[in-house]
Amino acid sequence: MTEFEHALIEQLQGINDKLALLTSKAKTIKAAKQDIVKVSEEDVDEIYAAYPTRDERNGGRNLGKGAKSKELIRKHLRDGKTKQEMLDAIKMYLDGGSYLPNFNTLLNNLPCEEPTIQESPEPTIKWQ
Repeated sequence: MTEFEHALIEQLQGINDKLALLTSKAKTIKAAKQDIVKVSEEDVDEIYAAYPTRDERNGGRNLGKGAKSKELIRKHLRDGKTKQEMLDAIKMYLDGGSYLPNFNTLLNNLPCEEPTIQESPEPTIKWQ
């Protein structure tokens, strides 16, 4: 056997070992996905419906609700957030300041604890 053939066989064995490792990881991931917490579509729809589609306080601006929003809601519910925690966060924004963030932005930045909204002070005009 030539030196080239020997090196080629070693490389193929290394590739085969890596392929076996990747296959094992893929099987583990597939099994883990089957164990994912089942999320109630009714809960997802209720949370989705709690946030308006348009911000009537700011000229009817679109708040970016869509299919991705529902996926983010499912992700939060799978990761341990409760339906009530998410509804409370949405209610806090709706009852709070005058600006409503895009729905996906809100979902990507859900508060961990009870947040507080700080009102921005009215600007003062100084005449010179």
